[in-house]
Amino acid sequence: MRKTTKARHEEQAPQKVLALRHCASSLSDYRDFAQIAARLAPYGRVCVEVSDLAQKTDYGLPPGGSPWHEYSTYMPVLHRVFPHPKIAPHLSADWVARNRELVMAKQAILAELGLGACYFDCAPFFLPESFFREFPHLRGPRVDHPRRSTRAEFAPCSDQPEYLEMLAWMVGELKRAVPQLAVYQFLSNDCGGGFCWSDFLYTGRNGPRDCQVRPMGERMRGVIQAIHDGAIRSGGDIDVHYKGNLSRFEYDTLWPIRPPNTYLGAGSRPDPETAHVGHVVADPARGLFDPFAVVAGAERLRDPMVHTCFINFAPSYRRGSALLATVEKVVDILVDCQEEPTHTLLERVAKVRKLSARWAGEANADKATEAFYALHHALGPTRKHSSFYEGVSTRHVTRPLVVNPGLLTPDEEGYFLPHVFNVSRKAAREDYADIHGGRKDTHWQGNWFWDEGVQGALGALRGVAKTLESLQDAPEKALLRQVATALRIYASVIRSCSNFFFGQVFRDRHRDAIASGQIEAPRVRTEWGDDDFAAWYETLQDELHNVAELITLLKERGSECIITANAPEEEDTFVLAPDLLDQLTRKSEIMVAHWRDAESYVLSPNK
Repeated sequence: MRKTTKARHEEQAPQKVLALRHCASSLSDYRDFAQIAARLAPYGRVCVEVSDLAQKTDYGLPPGGSPWHEYSTYMPVLHRVFPHPKIAPHLSADWVARNRELVMAKQAILAELGLGACYFDCAPFFLPESFFREFPHLRGPRVDHPRRSTRAEFAPCSDQPEYLEMLAWMVGELKRAVPQLAVYQFLSNDCGGGFCWSDFLYTGRNGPRDCQVRPMGERMRGVIQAIHDGAIRSGGDIDVHYKGNLSRFEYDTLWPIRPPNTYLGAGSRPDPETAHVGHVVADPARGLFDPFAVVAGAERLRDPMVHTCFINFAPSYRRGSALLATVEKVVDILVDCQEEPTHTLLERVAKVRKLSARWAGEANADKATEAFYALHHALGPTRKHSSFYEGVSTRHVTRPLVVNPGLLTPDEEGYFLPHVFNVSRKAAREDYADIHGGRKDTHWQGNWFWDEGVQGALGALRGVAKTLESLQDAPEKALLRQVATALRIYASVIRSCSNFFFGQVFRDRHRDAIASGQIEAPRVRTEWGDDDFAAWYETLQDELHNVAELITLLKERGSECIITANAPEEEDTFVLAPDLLDQLTRKSEIMVAHWRDAESYVLSPNK
């Protein structure tokens, strides 16, 4: 007798692990998320993330702040929850206790629901300088980003047996506190963690001279084995997933000697036994998902080679949380795809049409399917710009686009400049293309003030939003409207990124004139003046209208679909202010006040 799909999945369940990542400091939100995740239990062992800090803290931030340090302010590094006795005196005991209480409360919810747990860590992670003064022999590599940090930070040396024993102890404490812990994923060579002499350290290869010649594979194997050893001592082994930056040589030296139950996903070399499924990463917009991508990702769950599937709903650097309505719909798709799997493009289209009929109604199913198909293909070209690194951490969303930022008064720049991801106030102020870790190339080929690929994709996304909004009789009208709202927010942010990019192209082309404050001879002289004059004002007009449209959207219905800080003091490099509407209004006012500044440097048309 032929077995049903569900029966086959039940047989496969022990071999599959479904690890769902989610940020939630609210236990009610966490319980709701875990209950949604539990629907996947028939198809594998469901493990829900328990790692989170109880609250943002300025602990560890240098006086005056530091953009790079903001990476880690929400990072649930293991020593902040279960610190080794040698580390504990260097941390705030009350803070650690609150962090541990949150993990334990989440563990209790998972135990009640019969679910497994996963933990996300960063290791070896930098420790307070006071720790290294007490234990100088444990000082390892410098791991901060020189161009983005105001203070050097050091991780412990991963070649020291003493550190490896400390790490094993901390993992053991985690395993004792969370007996159902089954998946431990850790990041390194990024965001505050790093291995001695790694090719990917921000400052370049560095560390103690004593361990310089040790092969990287052996070094990493020691850390990974310590994690396994700690878990084994406290109840049983766990799956360890490495997620970080490695050169090909480093990866190749670790792969053949990795410990059992270890999975490597490094850079562009994903682990063949690990799959990833998630909603669309479009921070600061939230509420967006791509049904075609989820359906295609669901096919990996059935691949006999795949052992673990990560389903990630955690936003960048753990700022904010995903909308539960989005989580529920992604899980709906995954369940449907396990019951009735797809294998080909035509089957995926049929699957999305089936889902579209459920959400939009049979009469609107074709129209909704075509909209989701357009969404799937239009997202790719927009990735040329980063809605997060450009839109948020360089503040293109809220800062004014002006030809000479040096003319802004302290009051005009004070609301955004301190949050730009740059330790140089001059670079943060004057270079719109100094993005994240380096400068974005502004040597544009062709028509410099208009990116047809991005603009065409943005037009398509706005068309998708309009279609979804028009389905007023849809059974799940609220869901479709949420996706449309998130799409409009995302498109607005990318539009700002594009305008600032070309604004910097203009500034680069007229750098000497802006520096001298005098009009320079136009590169293309016509009877109408300088061609760049019209190009600049076209970009400026587009950004002003873009801001106006975003303000209107947020006032009408969009506040739930954009991630902002909960309180003014929580605004930082990676999260926008709670008074976002006020900042957008201010941006528009400053742009209008400085509207004619370009006429000091380029010739205007003489009609």
